Amino acid sequence: MTFYKNSWQLNMQIGESKLNEQALGTGKVQLWTTLEHLNILSDKLNELFFIYDKTGIIKFMNNKALEVLGYGAQEIIGSSMLSLTTDEYKDQLRVEMENLFGQGISSIFELPVIGKDGAQRLIHFKSAPIIEEGEIPGGITLGQDITAYRYATEAQRITEEKLAAAFNLSPEMIAISSLEDGRYLEVNDAFVSLFGYSREEIVGKTVRELKIWVNPQNRARLQRMVLENPIVRGIEDSFRKKSGDIWRGICSFARLNIGGEPFILTVGTDITEKRRMEDDLLKASKLESLGILAGGLAHDFNNLLTIIMGNLTLSKMINQDNPDSLKFLQEAEHAILQARCLTQQLLTFARGGAPVMKITTIEELIKDAVTFSLSGSSVKAQFNIKNLWKVEIDAGQINQVINNLILNAVQAMPDGGEIRVAADNTELDEFNMHPLKAGPYIRISIKDQGQGIPEHCLDKIFDPYFTTKEQGTGLGLATAFSIINRHGGHLYCESSANEGACFNIYLPAVCDEVELAKEEERVPLQGKGRVLVMDDQYRIQTMLGEMLIQLGYEPELTNDGMQSIERYREAMANGKPFNAVIMDLTIPGGMGGKRALEGLVAIDPAVRVIVSSGYTSDPLLSQQGKSGFQAVLAKPYSIVELSEVLQKVIQNEQAS
Repeated sequence: MTFYKNSWQLNMQIGESKLNEQALGTGKVQLWTTLEHLNILSDKLNELFFIYDKTGIIKFMNNKALEVLGYGAQEIIGSSMLSLTTDEYKDQLRVEMENLFGQGISSIFELPVIGKDGAQRLIHFKSAPIIEEGEIPGGITLGQDITAYRYATEAQRITEEKLAAAFNLSPEMIAISSLEDGRYLEVNDAFVSLFGYSREEIVGKTVRELKIWVNPQNRARLQRMVLENPIVRGIEDSFRKKSGDIWRGICSFARLNIGGEPFILTVGTDITEKRRMEDDLLKASKLESLGILAGGLAHDFNNLLTIIMGNLTLSKMINQDNPDSLKFLQEAEHAILQARCLTQQLLTFARGGAPVMKITTIEELIKDAVTFSLSGSSVKAQFNIKNLWKVEIDAGQINQVINNLILNAVQAMPDGGEIRVAADNTELDEFNMHPLKAGPYIRISIKDQGQGIPEHCLDKIFDPYFTTKEQGTGLGLATAFSIINRHGGHLYCESSANEGACFNIYLPAVCDEVELAKEEERVPLQGKGRVLVMDDQYRIQTMLGEMLIQLGYEPELTNDGMQSIERYREAMANGKPFNAVIMDLTIPGGMGGKRALEGLVAIDPAVRVIVSSGYTSDPLLSQQGKSGFQAVLAKPYSIVELSEVLQKVIQNEQAS
């Protein structure tokens, strides 16, 4: 028995075997009479071993084949080789056997075979013809059970596909790079998208070549950490995109061994937005704290200004015949009014607040705000203000808008320059390019001579906390935009490179004939009636009481809400009701104006209440007529303002 063609084609020629004639008998001994000797040899094999004739009938199977298939020899010997496989694969086996017997071609193939228990097993076959005197009377086949191997291979393939899918579909960026120089071996789609490179631009390049790490020394530190520990988690750092933009990421790293070389598996998450939101929350928390502080300071400051303002206006009344003294008193009064605007700006900046609207002219407000904001700077202003229509505004808040815009212009011109401030009247139709209704508006423009605002920043400049300045807060323009919106207007910016920036304000105009008394014509209005005063500050009580006496009223002073309610009830019972009540909103340690107002309304639904407060941004002040009170008297106030408010409230009472 001789094996040819890589040991798979068996050439069995008995005449060449030189066997002992006594042992074998006379003449040629057929192959089939020596099967018992082959059984001894085949049982040494770990493979399945088959011998079959030219028709495919099985003549011999070793014990390994019988064991794998679960048959006894007498159950399977004499069966066709075709019976071993499923109907689906019989044609394939038939072709293999036809090639074997017809052309003497050895072959290697895989087929599922069916055991006695019906279970299928995948067998890797190697077949060769048996050649005897030039004829092919049969064939032999060796088979290896590869069922477990194939299952393992398929499981590995599925696992690799899953890993590849997870690698590419992961929303987190994943990369594999060499430990030594950070040369990228592979990156996933999220990595490509996040950094803005194509895969071809990344793979094969090092982190140094791509300038991935904003701080390269941190990558060197990571290298040492991964050498000491195979897994490093939760490293936060800054990374650079292809565009140059910086993003903040938190990454974990694992040391891998690929082909005998150390690599780093990196898994990272973009936390730029998360950190920005945390920063915003921190800023908001600081602003809230600032708002509480500012509110308290403004309240106390406005109380002091009220005392000063009241005494100044009383002094003016006494010094009407002394022009020199009157002049100085008027200057002091004007300064206090400007100080009042400063407290309103601080409150609006820190806490916002609905505007307390009043119909007024705006020319002087614009000039005063610009001039005040430019004090001490190397920038000058050029005005071009036409005869403007009246507007209904919160003067303090509009003052802050102009202040913020002027400050922004000054910062854009560190070497000095000129700001052009223009204002005119305009009519907008329903097809105007602004988010405004058709109607009359005044338009204010503030143009600087700075470098201008980059085009890609124009859509962001009014976003809270957006700033291009190192020391900027990003709140000035956002606050201005919010205030103008609350006034029913619009604020936008036009800018070109090297041509400066021009901020344009549209405010709704009041074209109806509304007579506004000129400041110099306003004099205290005399009146009469009983007025209940509630304020916790003794000096304000006495000052306000004196102002009321000067105006012809009969004041009664109280410290808090409980005392005011009791006095009001007594006055009603005694037939001497109060014609008006002036009450402070905030009483530390006692009942303030809001609760006292509810108590007064319960006693007398027709009570005439004037709310006075140092918290000029309190939302209640913008709800006149809706919260049970008839007028607002924001601290500090002059005797003229006090007299006008009292006249309005008491006249309405008498009219009703």
